[in-house]
Amino acid sequence: MAEDQLICCEDCGMWAEFVNLGLNCTFEEASRDTFVFVCQKCNRLKELEGLLAAADSSNGWVSVQKGGKPVEIAEGCPAVETSNSFSGLSVEDIVQEVVEESKEGVVGISGGLWEGEKAKGVKLESGVRSAKNGRVSEFYYAQSDCDSSKGKHVSRAVCGVKVMFANVRSLFNKFSEFLAHISIDNPDIVGVTETWLHSDISNSEIQVPGYKIFRHDRADTVCGRGGGVLLYVKDSINCVDVTNKFSSGFSDCLWCELSFVNESGTPLVVGIIYRSPNLCADNNQSLFESFRKVSSKRAVVFGDFNFPDIDWHSCTSGSHGRDFLEAVSDGFFTQHVLFPTREDNCLDLVLSTDENMVRNVASGGKIGSSDHDLISFELLCFSNLQGSDKTVLDFSKANFTHAKELLTMDWVARLSHLGPAEAWSVFRNIVTDTTKLCIPLKKAVVKNRPIWMSREVLRAARKKRKCWRRYRVSKNSDDFAVYKKQELLVKNLVIDTKAKFEKQLAKEVKVNPKSFQAYVRSKQKVKEGVGPLQGIICFGDL
Repeated sequence: MAEDQLICCEDCGMWAEFVNLGLNCTFEEASRDTFVFVCQKCNRLKELEGLLAAADSSNGWVSVQKGGKPVEIAEGCPAVETSNSFSGLSVEDIVQEVVEESKEGVVGISGGLWEGEKAKGVKLESGVRSAKNGRVSEFYYAQSDCDSSKGKHVSRAVCGVKVMFANVRSLFNKFSEFLAHISIDNPDIVGVTETWLHSDISNSEIQVPGYKIFRHDRADTVCGRGGGVLLYVKDSINCVDVTNKFSSGFSDCLWCELSFVNESGTPLVVGIIYRSPNLCADNNQSLFESFRKVSSKRAVVFGDFNFPDIDWHSCTSGSHGRDFLEAVSDGFFTQHVLFPTREDNCLDLVLSTDENMVRNVASGGKIGSSDHDLISFELLCFSNLQGSDKTVLDFSKANFTHAKELLTMDWVARLSHLGPAEAWSVFRNIVTDTTKLCIPLKKAVVKNRPIWMSREVLRAARKKRKCWRRYRVSKNSDDFAVYKKQELLVKNLVIDTKAKFEKQLAKEVKVNPKSFQAYVRSKQKVKEGVGPLQGIICFGDL
């Protein structure tokens, strides 16, 4: 068998040797775009989902989520009769099967009779894990944390915080495709090295909806070329910039303290670093000092370090990276990236002070024409996982007829005898009360996907990733040619899709001026949130 005869599962991304799969086709047939391969594990999960979907939902229900897709099933039904290889199983047994088959835990349960179990303060033996937007959680319920009358709970959870980072060599030029990758992965933290940003590029031009921005631009080159680092952190995550505390004079770095704590309440320090290959000896020493400072903390550091002569499998190095390897070893850091990230060199690293903190490190292809891989991984940590409590008016369900009736009155007679301040107060109260009565509230949802981005763009970006992973495994020139073709297609598709959207906005500006104005405003400013004040306890108060 040729070394490159590998096939990838469309669901989980696992690569398998074609000859061992027993497929009724040739490898050439399986390599076509029209061929879809799903591995045995994913097929089993689909069968289990079929069991859940087959249940009668007339006796109440629980919501079972696999990969964020809810399936309504009956609660309390003794068995689900099926026509496949599984005999009749109780709902609890089916859920347990899904938990065991998924390994990492991607099943969450709420509602129905099991909701009452939460209020009793018990730990569920089945279905205690959930995955929402890629976040993996294991819930422990306590009576003091539950409000059974409203069916809500506050949970302390072991969660998989999704992180992705890449050396992009000019973020501004690749920003549109960069947004596509964020829309696909929905990470909690995004790091960027070699941003090439400068003071003339404002945060509003590189904002991602739902994320806070921390950036440091390189100041000793023209227009920030050859450096710069940036962090995007989701708005739902409390974080503080602590760069001054850990930088030790090293320039291209950012350090943030996040509200993900361990069992003793110690917060997590996250750092992103870009080390230029031409860095002088003094700056190298500043970098090593930063590692010494953070080694006593619970920390994870990632970025582009440019030490090609370090072999991370054997932990040996040439003269160029020897001092850095010693600094990492002295601080008891674990390096988690064990595959090439630029050509045949491992330059982009993920280092942590706890070897069990990081998992699922993987390559996500490339952004634009960058020559570095996009790296993704998960952080295991504790947190109070609570969604945003922000609500907005739901005008789609408003009763405008009733509102018009309430506001139809002789305003002159009502307000003419009042002073300006008192008249305004009366008017405001009437409008506010009418709004509360006639327009319901809904939970605010922040989407990180820009309004111009189409599904076609996302599909093309996913296919580009798949082509890159195939080439990474095969090292075949034909696969590389396919990847380059897809790279060009994605680039042109992003440009064309955004241009068509903006052209349509401009064309309809007289008919729909609000959409045009909203799009322009989104490019002019960034809403800055108020972070926690220095000295205020906000990370350990679980």
